[in-house]
Amino acid sequence: MSLLGLPDELILNVVHQSRPLGFEALMLGCKQIYAVGSECIERHNSLRRKYRAFKFERQPVRMRIGRARDVEAECPKRTQSSLQLLHIIAKDRLVAEYIESINFTNEYTAGEYHARGLESWPAYLESETAVEDVRLLLSKSRCLEEAGIDPEVWLETTATGTATLLLSLLPNVTEINLGSHFTRHPDPDELNAALLNTVVMSARFSPSSPLAQVTSLKTSGQAHSEDRAELRLLNPFFLLPKLQRLRGSDFLACDSSMTGIPFEWRNGDLNSNIEEIEMSHSCITGSGPDLASLLPHAPKLRSFYYCFSPKWHECGHDWDAAAVFRTLERNCGGTLTRLSITMHHVYGTLKAGVCSLKHFTRLEYLEMDVRLFYGAPVNTEELQKMREEDHAAYTNKIGWTTADIPSLSDVLPPSMKTVRLITGFGTEEPAILEALFRNAGSMHESLPLLENVTVACGTSKVGDEYVKGKNRVHDEEAWRAAGDTIRAAGCSYEEVENVGPAWLEGLDPSRGPW
Repeated sequence: MSLLGLPDELILNVVHQSRPLGFEALMLGCKQIYAVGSECIERHNSLRRKYRAFKFERQPVRMRIGRARDVEAECPKRTQSSLQLLHIIAKDRLVAEYIESINFTNEYTAGEYHARGLESWPAYLESETAVEDVRLLLSKSRCLEEAGIDPEVWLETTATGTATLLLSLLPNVTEINLGSHFTRHPDPDELNAALLNTVVMSARFSPSSPLAQVTSLKTSGQAHSEDRAELRLLNPFFLLPKLQRLRGSDFLACDSSMTGIPFEWRNGDLNSNIEEIEMSHSCITGSGPDLASLLPHAPKLRSFYYCFSPKWHECGHDWDAAAVFRTLERNCGGTLTRLSITMHHVYGTLKAGVCSLKHFTRLEYLEMDVRLFYGAPVNTEELQKMREEDHAAYTNKIGWTTADIPSLSDVLPPSMKTVRLITGFGTEEPAILEALFRNAGSMHESLPLLENVTVACGTSKVGDEYVKGKNRVHDEEAWRAAGDTIRAAGCSYEEVENVGPAWLEGLDPSRGPW
């Protein structure tokens, strides 16, 4: 018997089961199904509009006569915490299936509730009925059962893990913007970690499981040296089967002194399917157990965007940029097609020395800070050790100067199509540019696919004038000569205010990189 031959009651049941993802296609299939299921349209549209791209919102506060007054009576009730959303899902399980994107950035955390005098989780909810609804929902949680976690123990000991519990109920979510409690707490909760690992492993083996459809993972930060997101806490998320992009700011993975927090791959021999990584204002070291621990387990990585910035208490004070390139070359040289390595600032020594990118055999797009070319290459272990211990003595020993910087045609691989170089405020940068473009006339012979080379020169605004860098009087002539050399090679030379990575331009730093 065909679908249309079924009684209307059974057709209506099929329509109900098609929500949310197949509902619209089914309803538009024929007039008979549309007529039978029309009573579901209003509810479908309401749930889709309210929950498809869900984000937690703080209840607004109005200032009046110097005092804060809650205006809940004057505005719709906001969903402020995972527990509140869990209560909504407990009353209507269909809500969880409508969520395709969820943003935890503005969620109220347990610590904030405690600061308001609410010590236990039942106080986060509105009534005893709501508390019992959540208890019932948790008692039926398949993920808690598979993780061997008692629901009551969970509620009493890990109220901060309710966001993880919420994620374990979302089968159709594709994009997650994590809150601070996922990446910014000193001691990961054991029960929370066990539940997250269970959810992720279930997603790897069943496409209908929660989180199995996640393709994009984001974190929001303040793009500030005092802010940090511990990359190690994202370990389980890397194993999500359809995860393609990680994008965020203020990541920290650095085995440095007392303030560093190293990253170590804790997923055994399993690999990630991630293809794009974007990290702004982050401190990730290229050597040691950090970036070198992640990249061997990302065999499909094709885009890597990284803007370096030191973190709190001088973590990452000195930056060995060349080590980052070596680690990328060793692990991703045959897969990367897009690469951006820049820096927000460096407090101490910039241990650069990038002299060749020839081993990036598929690279098509490159964005780099020109200062990363300013450093002698390392050829032996002895020189490597000397450079790490005393960079100045190392440079003097080998008699290296800017004249030793290779030209772009000697640095770039034949696959290159687009190059964007960023200049900062260093007085040595005009000489670096002169060296890079000295053989630019023959650049297209060694780079046959090259389409565009752009040099973006940063400026600072002083009064009504734009001046290059900090020493306009001393370096203006050098900058002009460098610009002429670049233009003579048929390349673009732009003067822009507050130059930065192209993938971050036009974005508000206070809200993270998107």
